[in-house]
Amino acid sequence: IFGARQYHPLLQRSMVESFYVQFYMVINAGAVVGCIVIPVVARSSITAAYTIPFVLLLVAVLCFVAGSNRYVRVVPAGRSSEVHQMKSVGVQENAGDVDGEKPNFADVAKICALIIPFNVVYQQCPTTFMVQGAVMAPFLGFIEAPSINIVDSVSVLVSGYFVSSYFYPSLARNNIKLATGYKFAIGSAIGACAILWSLLIEKMIHAEYVQSGGRVNVIWQAPGYFLIGAGEIFSISTAYEVAFTASPPNKKAFACAFNLFCIGGIPSMISLGLYRMCDQWFENNNGSGNIGRIQDYSEAHVANYFFVLLLIVLLGVAINLLPQVRAWIASVENRAAKASSGSASSTPKVEKRKPATGEEMRGETGPLLKAQKHIKYLKEGTDAHIYRMNTMKAEFSKTPKR
Repeated sequence: IFGARQYHPLLQRSMVESFYVQFYMVINAGAVVGCIVIPVVARSSITAAYTIPFVLLLVAVLCFVAGSNRYVRVVPAGRSSEVHQMKSVGVQENAGDVDGEKPNFADVAKICALIIPFNVVYQQCPTTFMVQGAVMAPFLGFIEAPSINIVDSVSVLVSGYFVSSYFYPSLARNNIKLATGYKFAIGSAIGACAILWSLLIEKMIHAEYVQSGGRVNVIWQAPGYFLIGAGEIFSISTAYEVAFTASPPNKKAFACAFNLFCIGGIPSMISLGLYRMCDQWFENNNGSGNIGRIQDYSEAHVANYFFVLLLIVLLGVAINLLPQVRAWIASVENRAAKASSGSASSTPKVEKRKPATGEEMRGETGPLLKAQKHIKYLKEGTDAHIYRMNTMKAEFSKTPKR
């Protein structure tokens, strides 16, 4: 939340989008390094393995504190102060309303719930995918299923870089804004491809065992993990963004927390319930759930479970592609944008500012545009331009946009 608040909610909206993609990439960068370095160090010294993350966290805190004087801080203001500020710039108190409604947490919660089908698939990485990989032959003789899981984080880094550096900018150059519903649908569709790949592996495992009694190499699971990582960029990072941008100012922290619950908590409970309902598919002919050997696994029916997962994620694709759902998400986002443009208090304020220079007095640089200028920008402005110190200025055309 603090990182996203460093950008203006309207003029730097695209930067907020890129911020959450990069934020999710950094999380997975830590996962990649941690999965490689920590196990190697732990073989020599457990103490050293625990010391490394402690030192890195300490360095991160020091770096964060060192940059304090550069951060944009939102100064808390009471209701009476907000009303006074809005009236002082000629903005009506209900300027954030669209059709008499304001942004609310319930709508944001419903939007975050739209990624639950994808996250049910995402939760299979440390569970069902591991069960499948346990009966596969190690790659290069020593790389087993738990290590292949790192491909998911690598995919997030690769896909995130491509999407944030090329895909989204290419759309922006053509004045295309990919709707949130479409992003969720794309992510869920990629997740469906990952499940289809797992079904193909199931067929390969059974065919190889019947023909030669051998095992399929675990490296065949890598494309499935890569697809899951690519889907995360469109589903999870977008959900982070929407939870922040579309929620009411006083509910942003709670909305982001609920979004995390939709990413991990609810899908985990659904996955647990599904497994309990379908546990007979994870048993051999003797009714034993111990299917770690290829002989026992060949007698189980894990493919049936993957078919159930496929139906769930395809349901997520269908729901997010519904025109009514996409229009409703857009209306929630528009209400939030209108509320941001209609409230002077939504513009981040820096607690300590230097005296205005001559350039700032003439409007070349300076604070972000306030409420009335926001509205004028939305009606007549061309693309916003970034100037020194990340300040922004909108250029206005003589003919209003249509």
